[in-house]
Amino acid sequence: MTFDQFRASGVDCDDLGAALNDAMWDKPAKGRIYHDSYWIERRPETGWVNQSPEEWYLLLERSDFLSDNLSELECRLYLYVIESGGFDDDEVP
Repeated sequence: MTFDQFRASGVDCDDLGAALNDAMWDKPAKGRIYHDSYWIERRPETGWVNQSPEEWYLLLERSDFLSDNLSELECRLYLYVIESGGFDDDEVP
């Protein structure tokens, strides 16, 4: 899967927890889901707990990233999926 194909797999979601069957969120969280199981969260209407102004949040293992640049976070996520073996053998670039 190329980066462009990965980006194209992204869909907007109004409730990441329900869509991913994950109880990590106390309230419905908006964001984008990629390749059916990876996500980037969108800033809640009430803002982030730490009051950061950025629009997007990405958590990868023990590192987190806040940014207004969705493409930058998508690139980080794509590289993570490759490095962690998240693609099937026939999807590896």
